[in-house]
Amino acid sequence: MSRRTQAERDAMTVEIGYALVSGAVVAVVTFAGIFLPALLIDLPNVAERVLSRTGAALGAAAFVVRVVHVLWRFPRTAGERRPPPVRPNRPGRGRTAGRVPAAPCQPLVRPAPAGRPSSRPTERPSS
Repeated sequence: MSRRTQAERDAMTVEIGYALVSGAVVAVVTFAGIFLPALLIDLPNVAERVLSRTGAALGAAAFVVRVVHVLWRFPRTAGERRPPPVRPNRPGRGRTAGRVPAAPCQPLVRPAPAGRPSSRPTERPSS
């Protein structure tokens, strides 16, 4: 097992810090989203307690999920650079998948103003 360089240790420290901060933000937003009705509406004490405990439990779960998700993607060693997932080049799998193709554009032909002859070529009657 090789020793890690200072840059690798610094990158790991930054990644752990990012995981903890983003996990805390997700936990606070989750708790606030669940507990917000108790703050805005006058609810009975039982309902406030239930919302508070539910928000705390789901906030803690969201924190753990976020931290694990961020750290799981981080490479463990210098040689373990994870390549991006292989995506076969198949029609219908690109950026435009599921979009309806636009209709071909037709040139806009404006009618000639009254009193002026049209600049469009006219068809001559066949003899």
